[in-house]
Amino acid sequence: MQTDTFTLDELLATLEGARIQNDTAPAGVTLNELAAATGRSKNSLAKDLRVLIDTGKVVPVRVPYVRIDGQRTMVSAYRLVRHD
Repeated sequence: MQTDTFTLDELLATLEGARIQNDTAPAGVTLNELAAATGRSKNSLAKDLRVLIDTGKVVPVRVPYVRIDGQRTMVSAYRLVRHD
């Protein structure tokens, strides 16, 4: 498990990597996906994501998700702000 040494830049790099891997659907990365990719707790990630949202580097979005019962729903996710 990662500790507090995990930086905001590393979180941004994880989001960028996820965006590149999912270029066909660059909608966003869920908190569960970020936790799995980084080994960090969701609470710790949420605090860092709030900083990145407040600084305009990340935006919250909603992405489709299929629940265990097969129902489609929308869940919260996070996406890097593109500055192209």
